[in-house]
Amino acid sequence: DYLESVEKIAKEIVAKNATEVDQTGAFPQAAIDALRDSGMLGLISAKSVGGLGQGPRAAALVVERLARECASTAMVTCMHYTATAVIEKYGAEAVRKQLAQGNHLATLAFSEAGSRSHFWAPVSTARRDQNGICLNARKNWVTSAHHATLYVWSSKPFAAEGASTLWLVPSDSNGISIAGGF
Repeated sequence: DYLESVEKIAKEIVAKNATEVDQTGAFPQAAIDALRDSGMLGLISAKSVGGLGQGPRAAALVVERLARECASTAMVTCMHYTATAVIEKYGAEAVRKQLAQGNHLATLAFSEAGSRSHFWAPVSTARRDQNGICLNARKNWVTSAHHATLYVWSSKPFAAEGASTLWLVPSDSNGISIAGGF
């Protein structure tokens, strides 16, 4: 079961690498690879798309167990599960399947320069041009920047009422430049 898997990963991989991750600011790649290989990146993805079909409680238990060994690993995992929850609710089935299989590390890109840390009130914009949608923002405090392959990105409302519009932005999108974060 998933609790046995996370226990093994926490003891054998996360604990072993925690000092280096904390002292050097390194990305906890070995832990994320182990979570991917064990199916844990698909923990909250629906069973219908190949995930483990667990919910927020399971995600919290996994993050809590990882945090006992390495806060950085726990934060990366927490942000992945948070972004996955959004993608599970609104994402295309093909993307959800890829996430469930561990083919992506996802995160949120909400925090912005100029927003006074009000992630629910983005200052970034989205506009349609001849190539599709052009997003313009200075995102900051993006957990897993440079390592995530999918970003759940917020902007001012685009085509509907509300506080914001959410976008799924693959890391290989044209024009993406990640300037900071870990």
